[in-house]
Amino acid sequence: MPGRFPLVTDENIPGPLIEGLKVRGWDVALIIDVFGQRSVDERVFTHAAEQGRVLLTTDIDCLVIASRWLDEGRPFRLIYCVLPASVHETGSRPAYGHEQEDGSWYDRGRLQRQDV
Repeated sequence: MPGRFPLVTDENIPGPLIEGLKVRGWDVALIIDVFGQRSVDERVFTHAAEQGRVLLTTDIDCLVIASRWLDEGRPFRLIYCVLPASVHETGSRPAYGHEQEDGSWYDRGRLQRQDV
């Protein structure tokens, strides 16, 4: 479809999101089909770039890789998703943050996304 680009989803993207994209005509490959479970982030990132696919992930470690690749001038395409905690089934707080001593919530995903 015009305006659509090929995606590859990291293993942490929920199935319903993947299915929703596919139903709407997106070209979606699953990294788990390529490398299996517990794939190494650098390998996933490199594969997506080599295949010309946009990596769709919620893995904060991919932001570290993206930052390094930007510094090195290496091309890549990435969509970093910040999903509600209910999607991850972890309770009322996102899996990518932690509670501070004063009770406030530190959201690593948003902070990292702004830094990149």
